[in-house]
Amino acid sequence: MEKLLDNFVENAKEILKDNLVGIYLHGSAVMGCFNPDKSDLDLIVVVKGSIEDPVKKQFMDMVVKLNKLGPAKGIEMSIVSRNVCKPFVYPTPFDLHFSIGTLDWYKSNPNDYIQKMKGTDKDLAAHFTIITNRGKCLYGLSIDEAFAPVPKEDYLDSIWEDIVDAKDDILENTMYIVLNLARVLAYKKEGLVLSKKEGGEWALNHIPTEFHTLILAALDEYIHNEAVTYDETLAQKYSAYMLEEIQKSCEIIGTTVKGHIDRPLGSTHPNYPGMIYPINYGYVDGVFAADGEEQDVYVFGTNEPLKIFEGKVIAVYHRTNDNEDKWIVSLDGTDYSDEDILSAIEFQEQYFEGELLR
Repeated sequence: MEKLLDNFVENAKEILKDNLVGIYLHGSAVMGCFNPDKSDLDLIVVVKGSIEDPVKKQFMDMVVKLNKLGPAKGIEMSIVSRNVCKPFVYPTPFDLHFSIGTLDWYKSNPNDYIQKMKGTDKDLAAHFTIITNRGKCLYGLSIDEAFAPVPKEDYLDSIWEDIVDAKDDILENTMYIVLNLARVLAYKKEGLVLSKKEGGEWALNHIPTEFHTLILAALDEYIHNEAVTYDETLAQKYSAYMLEEIQKSCEIIGTTVKGHIDRPLGSTHPNYPGMIYPINYGYVDGVFAADGEEQDVYVFGTNEPLKIFEGKVIAVYHRTNDNEDKWIVSLDGTDYSDEDILSAIEFQEQYFEGELLR
């Protein structure tokens, strides 16, 4: 693989010349789970500006030639302009794309391919996220210089496209859907950017044990190329469960709410005088929770006691052994870290089991 990547870089430098900004590796090759029989080689090429058709043709001929030397699933490559990487643009425009799935089109009608293979691709938000978190610069500007962070909502929208039809797709491509659902949930719950393998391993520690045989089978197929027979009923149940978990609290996060503070910062709990509120705690007007009472909130963004509030919901604390969720509201929209939120609400939530949903 190293020789192939070296050849790709040297040829790209020769063809694109001063227009080349950088070449970046992402996907399984940088995430510790590359499998020549299951993986492709994922590359992003960043250029300064537009590329003339003859140059595109020369570049494509080079990629097709090197693709013959690549892994079973070949090379997947996109060329993008620097001005859509930093600041990040979504959906992301691209100037040229190649994968094993487009090879026949290029071979049969290269001129048509060169003229039409451009547009926007939501998947690039996911690719850029891998690059900024786990990627490798093969040539050119550093990752920090070339790429801005991808907003969380854009990354979630991008990876949601991959799993939205999981209930239908899981019987057709079980291994891929099982592991992909796992890594999406890991990002949704903990902000982790994981490979398929890491996603499966994460799920074994975070989802009900009834699904563990399914996940282990998918990992065996992915890592060891094992021939696997899946329990179709269990697979469909898994996809339904995972989609529900992934969508949990999606609709409320990012919305603006307002309400009243009935336990202001510095006050004591009405039933437990020893509990003093280090943060404003109240409820959203007119929104009722599972316990039949108005929705409780922790309000971040001030060191002063409040009577009323208006702010943005940035997270939900889901009590797993109770029927209440607590919304985390930021007065100015600041996206506080998981550590800051959990530390601030521990005074009360330490008595419950739960998880922070983002």
